[in-house]
Amino acid sequence: MKSLILMRHAKAKTDFTGLDIDRPLTKSGKASIVDLFPKLNSFLQESPHFYASISVRTKQTMAAIFQELNAVQVQLSIETNLYHASCDEILSFIQSIDSHINQVIIIGHNPGLHEFVAHCMQDDSIAFPPASFCVIQSPVKHWHDFAVENSKVAFLYHSK
Repeated sequence: MKSLILMRHAKAKTDFTGLDIDRPLTKSGKASIVDLFPKLNSFLQESPHFYASISVRTKQTMAAIFQELNAVQVQLSIETNLYHASCDEILSFIQSIDSHINQVIIIGHNPGLHEFVAHCMQDDSIAFPPASFCVIQSPVKHWHDFAVENSKVAFLYHSK
């Protein structure tokens, strides 16, 4: 059984004058990680592997999660191709993950994450605001066999 958690970065500044990739989190965005962490932590397995986009806001979201983690051993990869990845690009990324990894947490961006979650839930009307996450389970042994059709949404967390 493979476990996939898709998480949208926390709320980022909108009045930032620099490049989009450099936009930092707001104070409320950082606080939202503390609020969601107990629920996220209840889904974390032993030795999860985190993948985050290269943007400042996704890296700050991950750093805030890591501050909340205690003795959980994690692996971390920062991925260029997750920056504003489309639904299809996210699926391709998931299917390229090594089979020995059982739990993957991807921290990324809308609209790609929203489209992926909506497709998994077969519901285009769902919301996926900042600091939301979705837990998806799949009975496959290898990530290259992962597909929406052989997966099940186990939990959807909407941030406040």
